[in-house]
Amino acid sequence: MKYALLLLLVLNAYACYAAMPVQVIPTADDTVGSRVVFGIKERIRRSSSLELSLDDSVSRLQAHIVTLDNNPKNPGLSTVYSLVVTWNNPAQPFPYYLNQYTGYCGSDRIEACADTIVSKISDISDQVIHLLVNEKKAR
Repeated sequence: MKYALLLLLVLNAYACYAAMPVQVIPTADDTVGSRVVFGIKERIRRSSSLELSLDDSVSRLQAHIVTLDNNPKNPGLSTVYSLVVTWNNPAQPFPYYLNQYTGYCGSDRIEACADTIVSKISDISDQVIHLLVNEKKAR
């Protein structure tokens, strides 16, 4: 149901991107969280199916990530994160919620955490593209 609504609202906005634009919106004041966010951005930059977007005038996925130090008494050892993925179409007044995830990341697993988060963003991107392709075929 939520994908049907998304499809109707973004069908004409998402015409021919070679890569899905993704805007990363972080709130990461802890050391490990900042490193995870950096890893996410770097992996999106290297991706052939995703593109890091800073352009507010294009339709795009938005990855809102909030991180908190897991143990303030021993900072820098781990972080907990919340990721919310939305679709933002500049022609619409509000972004559309797609999915959310939470997780934990130790300082020795930053790259693995970034890989996992980007894979989740990529899965959502694939689902959106699949819906758009099927809708075009139906026309």
